[in-house]
Amino acid sequence: MLLIYQQQAETQPMLEFSQPLRETLEKELDGSVEFYQEALDLDRFTGREKSYPLVRYFEEKYRRFPLDVVVPVGGRALRFAVDRLRPILPDVPIVFALCAEPQTDAASLPENVTGRIASASRFEPTLWMARRLQPDAQRVVVIGGAGPNDSASVRAALSALAPLRDSLAIDVLQGMSLDALLPRLRQLDHRSIVIFANYRQDGHGLVFEPLDVVGSIARAASAPMYAQLESYIGEEGVNEGVKLEQQLLITSGEPELLSTFPFETALLDRPV
Repeated sequence: MLLIYQQQAETQPMLEFSQPLRETLEKELDGSVEFYQEALDLDRFTGREKSYPLVRYFEEKYRRFPLDVVVPVGGRALRFAVDRLRPILPDVPIVFALCAEPQTDAASLPENVTGRIASASRFEPTLWMARRLQPDAQRVVVIGGAGPNDSASVRAALSALAPLRDSLAIDVLQGMSLDALLPRLRQLDHRSIVIFANYRQDGHGLVFEPLDVVGSIARAASAPMYAQLESYIGEEGVNEGVKLEQQLLITSGEPELLSTFPFETALLDRPV
């Protein structure tokens, strides 16, 4: 199996996918699976997926290996696998992961390419929860970076917000440097809902791992902030990761209010 990551393999989203995959396959197949992995690192090396030397590298390294499957992780890794690797590995099936609509269109993919695609409405449950917790909210603020993945996430968040446009004002803070973004967040009205879409690159081209900056963004915001990934929520007794638990911790049990933000506490007694 060849795993191809669109970003650095050691980033949290990549690890959260690859580690359970390895453990499951090794258990189900008695440890007989041999794993190879490559990181395209497209956030830091823009346009690398079109590099002819990179394609030659894959060809020279893997054309003699009896690969059973290629697993691209992320939409840009999928596009690289379909456009660049299929000509040199034509008989190897592709099973993709961590792709989302509308960036990935299942109908346009070749027959030997499959995988699971996240819905374009993936922000809707988060917004539904935020509205229940903050029924007096007057504004939604969407935070995003300037990179391709950032823009796609911002578009998905705005699409989910469309039914709320008549009842809530919507602001987008996108592509700002952290130095400019954090003071803006400190000035927000407490009746705002802050949605962290993604922040992998700022308007100056600086590249970030969202897990490294989302904590600072959450602490700067003067209103509750919501995110989608479990890795963005800190764990008790753990110093690493994002400390969104300073605001609200949502687990499989009861929601726990951990900040002084003006949530409607009566709603916390309801299942979420």
